[in-house]
Amino acid sequence: MHDAADEYARAIDLDPTDLLSRSGRGQVLAELGESARAIEDLDIALRIAETAPKPDDSWRNWCKHVEAFARRGRGVALATSGQIPLAMKEFDASIALSPDNAWVYLSRAALYERIGDVDRALIDYRTSLEKTAPPLTPLQKDRAQAKIQAADKS
Repeated sequence: MHDAADEYARAIDLDPTDLLSRSGRGQVLAELGESARAIEDLDIALRIAETAPKPDDSWRNWCKHVEAFARRGRGVALATSGQIPLAMKEFDASIALSPDNAWVYLSRAALYERIGDVDRALIDYRTSLEKTAPPLTPLQKDRAQAKIQAADKS
């Protein structure tokens, strides 16, 4: 993952206002547990998305999904830094913008599990397996299925 963050950093060096690079690096940094740096990049990405020209519905829709992904990343970063209520708000905002994003449900499930809300975690793990825009990676899918199977056995 550090390699991905480095690649995004090179792209940002070339164009500091590149929305996808800012969002991408922020999300990678969030997954690496580098919350402060992640939030900084994701906040910049959100400002860029907010001010980007949106000449038609396809651009507005694209920006909406970029915002959703950035908010999921912010949720992960905030959860990592112990800011649970704010993390939940970000996950909810992400779902409102892009309800078929499997990744946000997986991220929220992990947070529910961490705070001991197993029932909600299982609901989100199951939901993450059903969503397809984007779907889980094979590794994420295996993780969600393992969590569900472990709960079913207990």
